[in-house]
Amino acid sequence: MKKLFGSTIKPNCTYCKLAFWGKNTLACSKGKEIDSNGKCRNFSYEPLRRVPKTTPNLGNFSPEDFKL
Repeated sequence: MKKLFGSTIKPNCTYCKLAFWGKNTLACSKGKEIDSNGKCRNFSYEPLRRVPKTTPNLGNFSPEDFKL
């Protein structure tokens, strides 16, 4: 079965099952220390915690911009 976002997901505690927010900081429920990269050895991917990137603003174009 193919994984939801592919098999090359970089570990990040913002979308880990074990992470939680406490006092405006990210913490691990296993008591593990989160390094400066925001990941630990007990990473367990939770796809529902992942926040999709916003689409870039395409700007305001007129029909004349697309004429050759």
